[in-house]
Amino acid sequence: HRGEEPERRARNDHRFHLALSLLAMGRLAEATAIVDSLMVAPPDKDLETLASWVHTRYVGASALAAVKQNQAARAHRLVSELDRATAEYFPGERYYWRAVVAAAAGEKPRAIAILREGVANGMGSTNLAFAGWGTANWVSLHADPFLASLQSDSAFVALLGERR
Repeated sequence: HRGEEPERRARNDHRFHLALSLLAMGRLAEATAIVDSLMVAPPDKDLETLASWVHTRYVGASALAAVKQNQAARAHRLVSELDRATAEYFPGERYYWRAVVAAAAGEKPRAIAILREGVANGMGSTNLAFAGWGTANWVSLHADPFLASLQSDSAFVALLGERR
């Protein structure tokens, strides 16, 4: 059992990153199918904190897909789950995904306010504070494809400047 856990985690991580790529390409049905299957996979019993963090990533990606597919009720339910998420060792993950979902919904000021709230609550305090696209660090937000709609917003640029 223990021998297959790292292999299963690696497969799931690859599937999650495939789903992120599909989301970025607008292939929403395929991305949703992958993320939904990951959300029902059994959690890692030995790594409860990691399992909580990984589940938060899956919920965030699923909420993003729901917003992009105009599934308001599903998106609202998933964002509510993100609001309740606690990831002590990865505090920024839920803020990152909530901001991504708000940006996708066209709510730029709200997305930036969520990122500010995240900073106030520890987001960006470590390289592993959140995992977005590519490298998991604050600096990558300026090039994050899921936050592209914020990149020209002066409040977003200022927030990134404050964190350097």
